[in-house]
Amino acid sequence: MFATNDGDKLYNITTYELSRPDGILTIKVREALTEGVGQFSAIPCLNMEAAQEQYHGRGNSLEMALNDCLAKIKRVTIPGDLFPHAVS
Repeated sequence: MFATNDGDKLYNITTYELSRPDGILTIKVREALTEGVGQFSAIPCLNMEAAQEQYHGRGNSLEMALNDCLAKIKRVTIPGDLFPHAVS
């Protein structure tokens, strides 16, 4: 489908910004274009650091992955719990 090398992974990225009183983070929803049909993951990011794996959302559609991620981070502080190594 895409002219990539064996072993390459190609993703379509849709970016969202979540603003809260305790901080702003970016959520990148990745659609795997070379790994398989219908594979989406939503990854919270602060600057260039991705949140811990437990907060990543998964689903068979962009909306499912984003909603899974948002449900996981609903009551979690930014950056404290999501990014324990980030400097405030």
